[in-house]
Amino acid sequence: MKLMTLKEWAETTFTANSRPARTTLYDWISRGDIPVRKIGRQFFVEVRENGQETENPAVNKARSKLI
Repeated sequence: MKLMTLKEWAETTFTANSRPARTTLYDWISRGDIPVRKIGRQFFVEVRENGQETENPAVNKARSKLI
């Protein structure tokens, strides 16, 4: 598993037209939908080696509906 900044993850996971707002991403983090590590003041998403999916099936399902 590797770490990716929240911004990088959103840019590579969603298309420009389907990318969720930053507040939505933070809501997903607070609910535990996106597995993150906070290092300093920055969130890093734990991604699988393919870089496209999180370990959370709920987020993967939401992502597949948006793109």
